[in-house]
Amino acid sequence: MLFKLIGRLPSVTEPARALASRAVPLVAFVSTLVCAADLRAQEPDWDSIEIRTIQVAEGLYMLMGRGGNIGLSVGEDGAFLVDDQYAPLTDKILAAIAAVTSEPVKFVLNTHWHGDHTGGNENLGQAGAMIVAHDNVRRRMNPEQVRDLVGRSDQAPADALPVVTFSDEITFHWNDERLHTFHVAHAHTDGDAIIWFANANAVHMGDTFFRGRYPFVDVESGGAIQGVIAAGCTSDVLLFSSPLTETVANTLSR
Repeated sequence: MLFKLIGRLPSVTEPARALASRAVPLVAFVSTLVCAADLRAQEPDWDSIEIRTIQVAEGLYMLMGRGGNIGLSVGEDGAFLVDDQYAPLTDKILAAIAAVTSEPVKFVLNTHWHGDHTGGNENLGQAGAMIVAHDNVRRRMNPEQVRDLVGRSDQAPADALPVVTFSDEITFHWNDERLHTFHVAHAHTDGDAIIWFANANAVHMGDTFFRGRYPFVDVESGGAIQGVIAAGCTSDVLLFSSPLTETVANTLSR
């Protein structure tokens, strides 16, 4: 989920109480993400799914298809993706990217490990993109590291695994933008990341925010409702909102 903010985002390391006193208006570019039941639904008709491109700011777009919405930063440095939905949609996603930039995808940043956010990793990794995520995303995509915890037996292909991981935060200086990425512990999962596009003043929250529905907490993947609340559903991000909050887009992504 990608938001466009009006006003500046305070430091993510500030206590929530300090943030509460600095609430500013928020313009949200949002769409409701796929729910848990949808993840278990029958195989979609991939041919019928279209990728919709919404410009959020100069050089920043949201791509909507099926699953978690994709953040796209474009510029001379190359395309930078936040999440990549499902493998059967990669060609359509690349076509949508090609419509706004001729540069290749250089980075893919996963907000967490679920398949509707990492399903295109293998395709994009094989095409040369560097995949980045929190430490726990790689652990959960590599069950040798988490089998005792969650009992998973399916191993993600090597090309789908993040090759760069971080434990707390990481900043990318890319396309004349500063992408400040920080981990929120035990929220939707135990590997969630929120990305703030500082110059565009926009934030991608992955699945730590669900609009118009109760959030899905993946307890088996280390998620907890307390962490979801702390991550943004009612605190760190929504503290920046006010009665002036305007919903610009609200399209169900299914």
